[in-house]
Amino acid sequence: MATALDMIKRARRLIKALAVGETLESELANDGLEALNAMLESWSIDELAVYVTKISTHNLTGVQSFTIGTGGTFNVPRPDRIESAFTTISGNDYPLQIIDNDQWNSITEKDTSATIPAYLKYDANVPLGTISLFPIPLGGSLTINTYQPLQRFNNLTDVLVFPSGYERAIASNLAIEIAPEAGAQVSAELARMARDSKAAIMRINARQPVLGMDSSLISNSRFGAWQLGLSN
Repeated sequence: MATALDMIKRARRLIKALAVGETLESELANDGLEALNAMLESWSIDELAVYVTKISTHNLTGVQSFTIGTGGTFNVPRPDRIESAFTTISGNDYPLQIIDNDQWNSITEKDTSATIPAYLKYDANVPLGTISLFPIPLGGSLTINTYQPLQRFNNLTDVLVFPSGYERAIASNLAIEIAPEAGAQVSAELARMARDSKAAIMRINARQPVLGMDSSLISNSRFGAWQLGLSN
């Protein structure tokens, strides 16, 4: 299995900044590790570069807003965004419509409570995100589906744990990432390899659209989208 150092060395060989069998200086290796993690962090906000989502369920306690992230109300890694969500009340699941700040601000009576909430707003603040529900749920549980950040390498010896295709994409794109700092030129062949290898993993990760039902049709009709001005 490839380590972070293996990919950094390969990336430098691709731009001819390291000879085969040459030892990489520790300072350059550490610079490469920073570049590798920065690149993967930027990929993590692109849903087509992320290969796994995480489903987590949390009990609701009658409050409208709560934090999510390490040390938050929901003590899990902070998601960059929430892909989908539903509440479970008395064994039945009710999808939530995810809305933005403008739609949330159009709700005038935010302190309204109901058995079944209809809307979810997510603010991806740092270090803790904030989830808000309307109407305020009286109980039950919330299940969210979130994209998981790509692996971070804490040490040069950390092993790559990615599906097939990622190693080539990471190494070739990392080569382009570090080329300016290394004073190296990016060949057309390398640019094509980086582009094609990343495109291949993005095709695999592409989620097929699923036909769904507007949550307002199955939630308490008092809070229908036609009353809140939140129609799709």
